[in-house]
Amino acid sequence: KNYGKFAKIELEFPKVKKVDVKIKEYITEEQFESEIISMTSLFWDDYKEKDLILKTLFYTGLRPEELCNLELKDIDFENKKIIVRDTKGKKDRKIFSINDELFEELKQYSSVNKDTKFFNQTYTQIYYFINQIKKQLNNKYPLSPKFFRII
Repeated sequence: KNYGKFAKIELEFPKVKKVDVKIKEYITEEQFESEIISMTSLFWDDYKEKDLILKTLFYTGLRPEELCNLELKDIDFENKKIIVRDTKGKKDRKIFSINDELFEELKQYSSVNKDTKFFNQTYTQIYYFINQIKKQLNNKYPLSPKFFRII
């Protein structure tokens, strides 16, 4: 505008469109435990594994692909940390702040599960069972495997 006045010409600027900022939806730990975790036992015989997958996503912020790639050797039970390999940015990272209760459940699960992969699930399987929970909750929350990452 100032240049237009200086040059004694009239400049016309395009109008800037205002972008609506949407607040992301979150769920509390209480909502997670009471509404989401409680649903798994209604649908699956192996609901304890599903519970543990959901809790691991919720409490660690792992990406679903990272969870699928997690191996037993990546979990340090002594120091309570998880080493995440093959991340999106191609850099390994460590997760230190893990819920004590979750760590105990992971430890118990590791004594039963002898597979190379910690959870023997694919991204598609995780997506499917989270989507089933979402439907049963009548889309109350925008659940997806990546939803837990933004919490």
